[in-house]
Amino acid sequence: MSTATTANVTSPTANSFWSPFKSKIFLVIWLAAFFSDLGMWMQGVGASWIITRQTASPLYISLMVTATSLPMFLLGIPAGALADIFNKRKILLLTQSWMFIMALILAVFGFLNYTPPLLMLVLSFLLALGPAINETVWQAIVPGLVPPARLSSAITLNGVSINLSRAIGPALGGLIISFYAPEYIFIVNAVCFLGTLLAVYFWSGMPANETLQTERFVSAMRIGLNYVRYATQLHPVLIRSVTFAIGASALWGLLPLIIIQKLHQTAGIYGAMLFSLGGGAIISAIILPSINSVLNIDQKLLIAVLLVGANLLILHFFSNNYLLFAGLFFAGIGWLMAMSSFNVAIQTNVPAWVLSRAISVYLLLFQGGMALGGIIWGTIASRMGIQYAIFLAFGWMAASLLLAIPYALKNISIGSFTPAAKINTLVPALEITESDGPVLVWIDYEVSQENIQQFTTAALLLKNLRMRNGAMQVGVFQNITSPTIITEFFIVESWSQYLLQIQRYTTDDIAIEEAVLKYHSGNTQPAKRVMISQI
Repeated sequence: MSTATTANVTSPTANSFWSPFKSKIFLVIWLAAFFSDLGMWMQGVGASWIITRQTASPLYISLMVTATSLPMFLLGIPAGALADIFNKRKILLLTQSWMFIMALILAVFGFLNYTPPLLMLVLSFLLALGPAINETVWQAIVPGLVPPARLSSAITLNGVSINLSRAIGPALGGLIISFYAPEYIFIVNAVCFLGTLLAVYFWSGMPANETLQTERFVSAMRIGLNYVRYATQLHPVLIRSVTFAIGASALWGLLPLIIIQKLHQTAGIYGAMLFSLGGGAIISAIILPSINSVLNIDQKLLIAVLLVGANLLILHFFSNNYLLFAGLFFAGIGWLMAMSSFNVAIQTNVPAWVLSRAISVYLLLFQGGMALGGIIWGTIASRMGIQYAIFLAFGWMAASLLLAIPYALKNISIGSFTPAAKINTLVPALEITESDGPVLVWIDYEVSQENIQQFTTAALLLKNLRMRNGAMQVGVFQNITSPTIITEFFIVESWSQYLLQIQRYTTDDIAIEEAVLKYHSGNTQPAKRVMISQI
């Protein structure tokens, strides 16, 4: 990304940080996502405060992080498959309707003054089922709303939306609690969800990817998991993000307890502190273009972990409100810096056909880390005290810095996603429907004895390619009676999946195939057979 100047900060020029807002569709969807997240953050403050008011158990209070993060862990993969094979607008309409209804139910129980902690956790969990699906869809539609040159800024602006709602939502929640009661928060939430629902309703939406509509739902989930499993370049991002989430969850899960039990402050101070945290995230988004021009992704993550970790130390040792506000502000800068780095690394290194599913795996692991962290730090706080839990969370963050050695992110790259030239497919002599299968592809290579080791090394990359693109099984076998004959086979679920696999080929994929073919020493192309199961 180019360095931001004074000119492009104040006016949305073609390549500025703010340029994605020139797209009216992006602006509308950005606002819709903002109000949806705003409702969720307000709800989290209201429910957390109700639980904190009714019980002194650190475990119950920190379980709010688990209750709101666990749905993403449970629904992340199905959500990604849904977003890749079905119309995204319809999915958003369903999820926003669900969130609107759940917010009304929370309001009813609140005004009936029936709000036991367990019920608040259950209802918060049910409400969070909507964002568990929403989040993947919101992120997956961004590449279709802006030109490629503006994608990195659009992804960061998505982070601004999340953190702006995180800044304003808790502050509004705190004000409502201070002047009225937590129950009114749920009414305001319902209004936010209804506004988002209407915005999505009047949006024409992106059409479903027609080439993927023949994918079966279960098959789509399996292929998504396989893609992430065999796209080994993505693994460092996933590992670093989940370890960051576990440590950072202590901040979100234990802050209400710190406000009440350590600082003896009110809901208004709680909202103000979260406002400070979100404000830091917003400032981070504004200065990110300049930061990106001088720091690589590993350096940004180092600073992010140090900022969040330092804030945990401040929460551990100090009680001065002004110092805590400052610490939370800088923690917000670190939080968005980390989140933006992870999001950009995922979204710019995955092809469009599997983007939603890759995002869903990333969110599943990240939110799983948040959920697990909520349980860990809440349990430690219950048994040993809040201060001890905060200090151990800082230790976790500090230790996670060592992961930068084996799992550096600055060099990750899946490669080019430029579609390959059209590949001629075999014309079947049988009557075959899209659902027929499985399909077995059998290729015989003739490899001289001295090249077998190099062939095998190249074939391993080819195996990863086949599995990433949808194969169920891949094998490479050497003929025991004719050792120079090596057979590669792979199996796909159906005839439609075989055709889809061909459509997914990129120029880089062709280069991987050619790296294997160069060791074929026969006078003709390797013998290739495509067979379909009959039983």
